[in-house]
Amino acid sequence: MAGKDEKVESKGDIVRQGFMVKRSQNKKRFTPINYKTRWFVLTRRYLIYYDNDSE
Repeated sequence: MAGKDEKVESKGDIVRQGFMVKRSQNKKRFTPINYKTRWFVLTRRYLIYYDNDSE
């Protein structure tokens, strides 16, 4: 899986893209579960996510 700093090389590499809801990593035991909407891009090699669709 690619990190957030990874960029998609060309639009032809994109298989699917859109908003999905991502659950945060709850590292503290007693904090509430947190969900955030993220822009995901699926390519043939990676699944990349961004904070929004303008990145």
